[in-house]
Amino acid sequence: MIETLWLCEACGINTAIFRCDENTIRILEKYWKRGGKVQWLAQTYPKGEDLTNVQTALDHGAIGAFVMGGIADKIVTDKQIDFLRKPIELIQKQGLLAGTAAHSMMVPKACIDNGIKPDFYMKTFHSHNYWSATPIDPANPELPVDGEGHNMAHDNIWCMSDKVVADFFKENPTPWIAYKVLAAGAIKPEEGFRHAFASGADFACVGMFDFQVVENANIAYSILNGPMDRERKWYA
Repeated sequence: MIETLWLCEACGINTAIFRCDENTIRILEKYWKRGGKVQWLAQTYPKGEDLTNVQTALDHGAIGAFVMGGIADKIVTDKQIDFLRKPIELIQKQGLLAGTAAHSMMVPKACIDNGIKPDFYMKTFHSHNYWSATPIDPANPELPVDGEGHNMAHDNIWCMSDKVVADFFKENPTPWIAYKVLAAGAIKPEEGFRHAFASGADFACVGMFDFQVVENANIAYSILNGPMDRERKWYA
């Protein structure tokens, strides 16, 4: 894992997104002690009023943190918006980057409606141009929040309407990290990366094995340095 981080660093990747747990911290501390430069943006798991996991990330070198998408989805669905507000404010009070991930567009919309101002959003984003995409009801472009309901959708669809997401961010200047951009490997990087950046994403969170790093970095570099039909400004 440390060797993979060295490889990412050599390819110009300066930030990695990892979950916050003891094993992640153990590996990152060894990597940084050896001179590693890749930054850690932490996925955290607040439990209601308990923000221990969030604070753990901030105490162990994370440059920022965000609420896991599944947790944020449920917080908004359950109308417990303060459970989203409090971790974001905790992170910001310590001078670090604060955000929330989401599968559902209800999350960023709820932030706006309730005066929550994260430094960034993470939002799932991909097209449906692959054979196993779940048929979509245009009148209800949302994923079911509960686990059983989500299993009704195929296991490689995480964005029920890329148009709805792209339209939202056209009007919102908050930096956007797109994730699940390859739909669990159903979409080729050349297509998924271009679609995300052309549609307005400022960053892409991409899970990779070590043998994929160099090729994917080269694909992203080529797309970002070539012609692109993008309307949204870049925000960072």
